[in-house]
Order: sequence, then structure tokens, then C-alpha cells
Amino acid sequence: MSELIIHYNLSRLHRANAPDNLSRLHRVSDPKERRAKVPRNTGEEILAYCTACKMDLIAVIVAMTKGKIAKVQCKTCKKDHGYKDPKGAKEPKAPLKQASSSALESRVTSIESEWKRLISEATKIPPMTYSPKTLFPLGVIVKHPTFGDGVVIRLHYPNKAEVIFREDIKLLIHGRT
Repeated sequence: MSELIIHYNLSRLHRANAPDNLSRLHRVSDPKERRAKVPRNTGEEILAYCTACKMDLIAVIVAMTKGKIAKVQCKTCKKDHGYKDPKGAKEPKAPLKQASSSALESRVTSIESEWKRLISEATKIPPMTYSPKTLFPLGVIVKHPTFGDGVVIRLHYPNKAEVIFREDIKLLIHGRT
């Protein structure tokens, strides 16, 4: 649904007679349709996109070519520029699909299955208790007080280790002196 744009012509409104002023408002939803249906003259105010201010603002028509608005002056910054239709409020994009619970479960399952495989392969090396001061080699089992048992799968220079736990992969500090 496009935004309702209210256009009014201040030069033709009678300021003394307010009810008469309201009857002269033109309500048109599409800016191109508004420009086509409402006759325009130089000196009239319209809603236009200001290229200097980078927003839709009220502007005064400065020049017209073949019945079309060619140039306007922004009433905010007072700069003249070519007329551009107002950008207006754009329709919101369709919301991104949320990861389904089955996709999330498959991700957890795949991390868990990888964790099980790595734990079974790493049983040859004795497990180490986690401490930021301990330097961990690749493939060792780490016993973490919060995350449980994990396996070092990647070392990041200079003092970080990527460890896979049952439900997640964490980046831990190690070898800090």
C-alpha cells in the first residue's frame, strides 16, 4: 500500500477562509499520477526528491518543459536541481524466512555428529583442562568448566583456538602468558 500524499497549492489558497482551503486539497497516492492529473505552473509548490538534501521535501517549480516539471528549487536548502519524483515510503521487503526448526535441528545434529566423531578420534591423546594460560595442540580434547568436553579443530594466530563442543563451536583464548 503506497503512502497517501497530500498535495496543496499555497499560491491559490485563500488563507482567510479555512474550510474553503481544505476543499482544494488534492489527494493522489501515486506521484506520477499526481503530476499528470494536477495542472502545474511555475512558482507552485510540490513534493520532490532533493538531490542535495537526499530526501523528499517541498520544492518550488522553477522551469517546465513541454508541460512537465524540469527544474525545482528546494525550500529547505534553496538549491535548484532537476525534478525527481519523491522517493516516498517504500514497501517493506518480504521478511526473510526464519530457519525452520528442522533446519536448526539438522545443524545441531551435524555439529553434534562431528563432535562425536572428533571425540572418538581424539581419545588417544589425554584430555586437558581449559585455562587461558595453557597452550593447546590441534586435535586435543579440552575439558571446559562451562561448555563441557570439546576438541580443538583450528588454531588462530597468535593465541586463539577454535573448539567444537557438543552444541556449538567456540573461539577460546589459549597460551596467554
